[in-house]
Amino acid sequence: MHCKNCERPIVDKHCGNCGQASSVDRLGFAYLLDEIQESIFQINKGFFYTAKELAVRPGHSIREFLAGKRQNHFKPIAFLIVATTAFLLTRLFSDSALFSMRFIDGLTQGLSNDGEIASTIDAFKFLSKNFVYGLLLFLPLSALATYLAFLKWQYNYIEHLAINFYITGQQMLFYTIFVVCVAPFATKETWEPLLSIPSLITIVFNFWVFMQLFASKTKLKSFSLVCISYINLFILMIAAGGISSVILYKIVGY
Repeated sequence: MHCKNCERPIVDKHCGNCGQASSVDRLGFAYLLDEIQESIFQINKGFFYTAKELAVRPGHSIREFLAGKRQNHFKPIAFLIVATTAFLLTRLFSDSALFSMRFIDGLTQGLSNDGEIASTIDAFKFLSKNFVYGLLLFLPLSALATYLAFLKWQYNYIEHLAINFYITGQQMLFYTIFVVCVAPFATKETWEPLLSIPSLITIVFNFWVFMQLFASKTKLKSFSLVCISYINLFILMIAAGGISSVILYKIVGY
């Protein structure tokens, strides 16, 4: 047996060269529960290594993690927690809304003109005011959207959840760097146009990740399936918003 991390021969439960466990299974619910526990109580040294890898070779890095090369990688939930915390701290120094918040505001205004789907407005208003929490809340839907789009391409739902944890965590770091580097020098007149920059970067990053992750497929096919995943996510968000509004109406009465 060889170590999946460093490829050295293993004769015990752990690799004598790098220390990784000899048994590394595919991601599943047992792995997810174990990582939640470790992410809360333990922060290991791999955060900056993972952030660097996701910045220069995101798809390849994630594919290696899913394949079992995990010794140096910061685990996906822990990475997302640290990155989100960094973003929230930097947001204390900026009172401006992100482009994504503006998009949700516009969407709720559009829905308010349609009586048939006006019941979803409350859910989207919550997302507008609580962007980060809404983003984290919809991560399972993001994973489902990419899982359905890439259904025939190797990875299960929990693995897509890990992929989206890494993507979202790195996107949070992009927003953090943007706020730190740009916000102190921006004026009220220039801030609004600048807001589209980090959102555009995160969208491009999302395509880049999946086109690298599925490098064995054609770029056009990977690109098309990422587009389909965005459509899936929009449909799932509308459905989730409608369901949550119905539940709210049944419980609260409005």
